[in-house]
Amino acid sequence: MKTLKIIIVLLLLVFYGCSGEDKNKTDFDVVDSNVTIWRESTGEYSIVLAFEVSNLSVGSVFFKESDFDIVDENGNIIETMKAVSAYPPVIKPKEMAVYYEVKKSNNISNADIELSAIPHINTSEADKSKDSGDYLAIVDTNIGGSSHSAGIVKNISYKTEYNNVHIAVITRNSSNEVISVMTAELGLMKPGEQKNYIAKDRLEQRDISLSIASNCQYIIYIDP
Repeated sequence: MKTLKIIIVLLLLVFYGCSGEDKNKTDFDVVDSNVTIWRESTGEYSIVLAFEVSNLSVGSVFFKESDFDIVDENGNIIETMKAVSAYPPVIKPKEMAVYYEVKKSNNISNADIELSAIPHINTSEADKSKDSGDYLAIVDTNIGGSSHSAGIVKNISYKTEYNNVHIAVITRNSSNEVISVMTAELGLMKPGEQKNYIAKDRLEQRDISLSIASNCQYIIYIDP
């Protein structure tokens, strides 16, 4: 009888231990990816990567900087884009993060090449003790074009101080595809403080018509 109890306890430990491991596992799904080529006025080509992922985990996930292999229609690697940031870097379950990066390429001589991205995304469970910046709010916005945006961010808390504050403005077309991400660093924001921001796209000289950028999403986040 004693041996049977020990076996039952061990089975319960194994079962709940495995369940706990699966519960804490970070998981995500690719929602959309868009790789385009932009020709500079100098004749050089840049690759524009927009990649969306959805958090399928039961907890918040930190999407770290990751690598993307950019390949042509034959699967040949054209470039590897590194240091791509997700906006926001920490997302809750069922929410989406956007990877966005621009890179000049010496390997492209034809803007009609079909490109796609093979992701090597690195994630971890989000730090639950990290303050999410719940008191940071946008009090004014002004889109000057798809390449820049201006506005005001305010810390509406009179007790909480935030460091490493950033803002990202994600623009989408009528098909809900990401066409640009404008960012600005606000740094330290003291209680009650407000700051002006000018967010810029990595391709500052590119200015897509606002009729194409039909939707704008504003995200204020704390850079881990």
